[in-house]
Amino acid sequence: MVVLGTHSVPVDSITSRSERRTDHSESKNDRGIIMTDTPRFTVPHISRRFLLQSSAIALGTAALPSGLLAQGKTVVTHSNWRSTEMPDIFLKVFDDYRKANPDVDLQVEEIGFIEYIKKMELSGQAGALPDTFELWVPTQLARFVEEGWIAPLDELIDADKAAGNDILGAYEPWADKGYKGSTYVLPSLGLTNVLLWNRTAFKAAGLPDRAPETIDEMLEFAKKLSKPPEMYGLGLDGNGPELWLALAWMFYANETRIGRVGGDFQINKPKAVETVQFIVDLVNKHGVVPSFTTTDFEKLRSSFAAGRVAMMPDWNGVPAVIEGLKPTFEWAISPLPKGKTTGAMLMGGDSTYAISANSKNKKAAWEFIKVLAGHDTQQAIADKWPFLITRKEIWDEVQKGTLGTSDSLKVALEQSQRPNAYDTYSEMPPQLLQAVDIFRTELHGVVANQQTAQEGMDKVAAQWADLYQQWDESYGELGDRYTR
Repeated sequence: MVVLGTHSVPVDSITSRSERRTDHSESKNDRGIIMTDTPRFTVPHISRRFLLQSSAIALGTAALPSGLLAQGKTVVTHSNWRSTEMPDIFLKVFDDYRKANPDVDLQVEEIGFIEYIKKMELSGQAGALPDTFELWVPTQLARFVEEGWIAPLDELIDADKAAGNDILGAYEPWADKGYKGSTYVLPSLGLTNVLLWNRTAFKAAGLPDRAPETIDEMLEFAKKLSKPPEMYGLGLDGNGPELWLALAWMFYANETRIGRVGGDFQINKPKAVETVQFIVDLVNKHGVVPSFTTTDFEKLRSSFAAGRVAMMPDWNGVPAVIEGLKPTFEWAISPLPKGKTTGAMLMGGDSTYAISANSKNKKAAWEFIKVLAGHDTQQAIADKWPFLITRKEIWDEVQKGTLGTSDSLKVALEQSQRPNAYDTYSEMPPQLLQAVDIFRTELHGVVANQQTAQEGMDKVAAQWADLYQQWDESYGELGDRYTR
């Protein structure tokens, strides 16, 4: 358990996602960096008409071109979303790189997460990807490789290794790096789950000064904490694009999986259906979860910080977000409760860096992404944000307690090392946003008593099978990152 709320987590580089602008406007800062103000976690419901492969989405800001020369310098163009979340950290990374490489003209474009995902898809279609860019593995890696939009890094890695620099050896084994036998990205950040809980509310309800240890106890505590509409015992994202961060762990803790594993879909098997029914019962039968079908993580985080939700499973980086919302009570983070076993998400490709296949400056691009995924950058991030960094030596510093978020990261590390921590997205079709939309639609039908949990999950399995078939017809069999 890590107690928060009575002392300040360093937040000088944190811009709260729920406080940022959402007008999607563009601007240039004093360093000439193109910025689009759309935060990652302040996003609308994503309907199927806005999916990644829709050609109807306008590009918006023109993609930065690749392979130019400016005033005798080598131009390296770069696009990312992460610096919109951690502006101070990345402005320093970019500035330090420019100072150390005066012969390189680094041009950076910053875009909020959802718009970024759409834009990179369309930039790939147009052959207009920048030299380097941040890549979100769940929706982009397989497709960008199959389309030939990103360059394999194997020769660059081998050259460094021959010179005594084992690039890949620095990263955790769970970090995403490759697809179909080649390395395409350098990993920066992953994610897992933690449980946030309102320590002050627990005391007021006469509960133990600790998080629930089992899922049954979580329900028991939630009932005692719930005093609707002022307070609900448990908050779950049932409507946002990242709803699996709130729900997947309960499937794994019930000794089941979610997507295609072992040659068959698990989502409509008895234990998975049992888990779906348990989630629905939390909402309908027990009444401990507020507005499940209209709530996403943005609303939940604000509600938790305002003292209206007492417990919330979320990703491990969220303590910094909550601290930025300035709650007035004591709160803490702990590993997730156990069911029949332990369970959590563990995703190794929340932030990775790739090189465009069209880049004419691949060596310069390579040197830059090594900085982005390197020790100093990850150390700076982990000192301010409790993100699941991918470099082994940073975890050594976490264990020694020398980083600003070491205590929070130790909770995340404990959770990630427990049995049954899986990458939910690798179990699902690579058309991820469509797959999530399908599950959400059918789950809402179960919550509304329009169908049984079994009927809903049978529909999910059938529609996911269609997505896999569409993929196979376009690209052939999926690579080894995906379960089968």
